[in-house]
Amino acid sequence: VFNTVPALVITKDILKYTNSNVLIIDLATQPGGTDFEAANTYGLKAILAPGLPGKVAPVYAGKILADVIPQLIISELSKLDAGLLFA
Repeated sequence: VFNTVPALVITKDILKYTNSNVLIIDLATQPGGTDFEAANTYGLKAILAPGLPGKVAPVYAGKILADVIPQLIISELSKLDAGLLFA
């Protein structure tokens, strides 16, 4: 399981039903989005690796962001009323 949300989303209630063979890799900034204490309690392996893409492949991670962010902006702007764009 990969998490990128920097807010608690993988909670104790979720972890208690998680298969013990699951590896959780939390890529979110600290404190991450995983209840690491609960993961440990349930015998689950959970790793906090904030910023991992930028650390191991900074050029490629930057290229992905440079390619994706403009697309996201254009997509969101296309949902707005055209009159709002030029007000």
